[in-house]
Amino acid sequence: MSIQPDTARDRRRWLAFLREDGRQKTNDLLESYDNPEARTCLGHACKALGATREEQPDSYVSGGGDTIIVTYDGAYAALPRTIADRLDLDLNGAFVEAVAIDEARVTENYFSANEQGQALIPSLAEINDSTDMNLWEIAEVIEEQWRFGNIQPLQSPASDSEIREAVAWDAKNPD
Repeated sequence: MSIQPDTARDRRRWLAFLREDGRQKTNDLLESYDNPEARTCLGHACKALGATREEQPDSYVSGGGDTIIVTYDGAYAALPRTIADRLDLDLNGAFVEAVAIDEARVTENYFSANEQGQALIPSLAEINDSTDMNLWEIAEVIEEQWRFGNIQPLQSPASDSEIREAVAWDAKNPD
């Protein structure tokens, strides 16, 4: 399957950005509210590709709180549609087939495992948030999975506002 030249360029730019010295990783939100240099692997895609960064009151997500969250093109946890389109990537970086990661690297293990005792992780967002892998290592996973055609392309996902509503509902209705 061939990809558009602009998509290939943007993917290379993102991977190079992840591999730059000094890049800091955070979990859950695209950018840490108390350290503007710390982002998830998907948050670094937003920064590398020039998504519009805005600071919003926490009420943008949860309906309350004094903290500030950072959004990129209106999104704060999953990729905004603008960046997902450019990378031809699902909003959470979903894999076609889960990627096996050594369980020793997994910090939140609620994943199924294979016969070799490796956790089967279904997306880039979860590799970022649930392993101790650094951004360079995550870039290696991304590159390898693209090479094997195992990263889910963008397929008419929910709008950013629908995702915001779903995340807010999840926050108010924990398991």
